[in-house]
Amino acid sequence: MAIMPEPSQLSSMTADPHAAPPDRAPGANPAAVPAALSAFLRGIERRGAVLAELQCGDPVAGDAALAAAMRAFRTVGPGEPMARWPLRFWALLLATPQLRRPFPGARGDEDALWLTQLTPGPRAAILLRLAAGLDEGDAAHALAIARPVYRRALRRALPRREDGRADPAAWLRLRAHVHRRIKTLPNDRLSVLARLREDALTGRHFVPPAAVPPAHPRWVGTALRAGVAACAFLFVASFFPWWRLGGELRKEALPIEAPAARFDEQTALLTHRDFALLADPEGAALAEDLAFLSWLSTQPEVGDPEEDTDGTVSASGLASSAVVAARDAPTDVGVLVETRRQAWEQMTEAERAQFQQRLDAWDALPHAEAGAQRERYVALQALDGVDLALLRQTRSRLQALTAVTRDDLRDRFGELSVTEQRGWLLGPRVGADMAALSPLLLQVPEEQRVPLLDMLRVMTPEERADLAVLAYRTPPQERNALRLALLETTDDNRSAWLRLRLSQ
Repeated sequence: MAIMPEPSQLSSMTADPHAAPPDRAPGANPAAVPAALSAFLRGIERRGAVLAELQCGDPVAGDAALAAAMRAFRTVGPGEPMARWPLRFWALLLATPQLRRPFPGARGDEDALWLTQLTPGPRAAILLRLAAGLDEGDAAHALAIARPVYRRALRRALPRREDGRADPAAWLRLRAHVHRRIKTLPNDRLSVLARLREDALTGRHFVPPAAVPPAHPRWVGTALRAGVAACAFLFVASFFPWWRLGGELRKEALPIEAPAARFDEQTALLTHRDFALLADPEGAALAEDLAFLSWLSTQPEVGDPEEDTDGTVSASGLASSAVVAARDAPTDVGVLVETRRQAWEQMTEAERAQFQQRLDAWDALPHAEAGAQRERYVALQALDGVDLALLRQTRSRLQALTAVTRDDLRDRFGELSVTEQRGWLLGPRVGADMAALSPLLLQVPEEQRVPLLDMLRVMTPEERADLAVLAYRTPPQERNALRLALLETTDDNRSAWLRLRLSQ
């Protein structure tokens, strides 16, 4: 994954030089398929295949739905901004007829068996979270429903204990089951998906081998015709008033269950994706100006924020405790929910009321705006105590300036390109070198992301400058090996290692 994507690079990816084959479907576009479009579909096909299969209960029907969505996306995708591609794709997939039918029967892994008891709407709501990985706002957008409606559907879909309360253990098992299915698709299934994607990109209709109907004995056709005749007879007979021949029609009101007995409001609140952000208004306010303050810390108008009373930077008492705690938050969902429950119980009634107000305002935001705020807060959580201290000191110095000077500084920051502004989300120390280090920070594997950023923050400006030169000299196919070798260095030998590599 890219630590900080370059919009210019994303929009200028080269096209696939291969045109559609002669046997393409009627109306297929013979023009070359953009490489970005092919890469996007390749990256999403596993999740799409598992979601479609679990939604409709049939891998063959699921693959047919996936193929239809890919063909449709090939037409509409290039006209959409790349940031909206995931939403558009999931919306197209869920709109296919195969995924809107009732589940054919109860089968599959025991951990996912309860999915068969759900209607298509709640089942799609929960699979968008587990298989597609969408948050609440994006999932609601993909289903073309309001966020409160989606939230209610998700609560109805949650597994329950015998007493009616939510069952977190069953949720964790289902999540693990879905993720395992995505990661361990067999090779023959992957081959089918690859062929399906290639044919969809060229406009052809690929029929999976399992979808070819087998030959049946002659008696099967006779039995089918007899079955059709019987169905027609019963359909006509349904209009005959048999109830007049005897008996009495009985009517009985269905029991109405109180909504509070069907889902746990507190569990929904504690599992809210943005609970940490909403519980940390100070950190959210700091994250709002993260890029601007990071840039401002390097400007002469605010002096040198690294110089305090003793000439050093101290993170003690300056970093938001909620932000620092979020860096060390547990990754296990059960432990995380219990930690949040304890924090909730420690809040006063006034603090809970303020939290609920922030939650209501947050849920009313457009999903794009909420996503941008979430990105800034996640970037803030990734910073260490030194960067957080620099940001807080810079904000204090900014407040001491005149209003005219503050407005002028914001105007100057606004004149930077979008890429430069996003680069400053990496913090005061690394943000200044983002443009120079961009060859090394693109297409970074997930397991390298955090260690690489942590190392860059402790490197000296001279070391980062040497690394930038080395990154530009290194061919793209060798940069991953360069990152791995860099991560093996220590603080004591890193400068010498960089000079040695530059001299080679």
